[in-house]
Amino acid sequence: MIKIHDRDIAVGYLRGIGAVVLGAILVSCLSAPPIFNGLTRLADFFPQSRHLTDLEFGRVVTRAFLVCLVLFSWMAVRRMHSWNWSALGVPRHPQWRQALGRGLCWGLVTVALVMAVALIGGGLVWNPPAWTRWAPRIITYGIGAVLIGFIEEIFFRGALFGMGRRLWPWFVVAVVTSAFFSWVHFISPRFPEAVETARWFDGFRILPHLLDTSRATDYYWPFAFNLFLIGMVLCTWYQREGHLWTVIGVHAGWVWMLRTARLFLDRDPETMTWWWGTTSHIGRSGLTTIMLLLMWAWIFWQRPSEPTAP
Repeated sequence: MIKIHDRDIAVGYLRGIGAVVLGAILVSCLSAPPIFNGLTRLADFFPQSRHLTDLEFGRVVTRAFLVCLVLFSWMAVRRMHSWNWSALGVPRHPQWRQALGRGLCWGLVTVALVMAVALIGGGLVWNPPAWTRWAPRIITYGIGAVLIGFIEEIFFRGALFGMGRRLWPWFVVAVVTSAFFSWVHFISPRFPEAVETARWFDGFRILPHLLDTSRATDYYWPFAFNLFLIGMVLCTWYQREGHLWTVIGVHAGWVWMLRTARLFLDRDPETMTWWWGTTSHIGRSGLTTIMLLLMWAWIFWQRPSEPTAP
């Protein structure tokens, strides 16, 4: 028999999460058309800006959704007295900086090891650009990685997994939320036709085109499985440590190293096998699968270092 603790609190959280997500979808679909039209008109004054002249409506929708998701989550935490950052996995831990830094090192080192094996084994080729190209990008990649780590971990592990484990066994919730985490990463809305001027309802018209796996047939399932394993590693780590600070660092370190390494490493088309990956993204490789399985097994057999329920 499943023991249920704090059912009312957990149900309230999950309902609040649903309201935040639906609100973010509604507002982003309505705000994306005027934002897109304004940016494309701005491109007339700055034609040298490639990011404005080649703007895709689908990307505007997804970016607007992420901004709304963060904003509405912050508003919900501020306005609802029962919501607090501790319950979402980021308490005022006395050593949160050390935990964040430790996780960042874990993320950087594990991906760096995979990259080193691929480089030595011939799966990757060293091809660095001029320093003026990679130096500023490393800094922006680092800032973006930390933001991604905070946003995704607080939502997927802190809210969904953290509240779900109050209602059901944590391992079951980890499997379900990790599968959802994997699925979400394939959301990349594309209209079948190009959008030059967006109408007010075009944000809703793009919803049926959220997933387009036809553009990723060669690596869809390997990448989906690796994303699922990433979710399992991070959920189990959270379960073992009782807070998200280390997990946020691991996630940020992975993202930072993956993006940075692609500046210096190329792929030889003749070596694009399942083991090395079918694209330049090493996260889609069988080598990464082995690394994630080993990490999960090691974390799973660790004893919880402190109470896991916030």
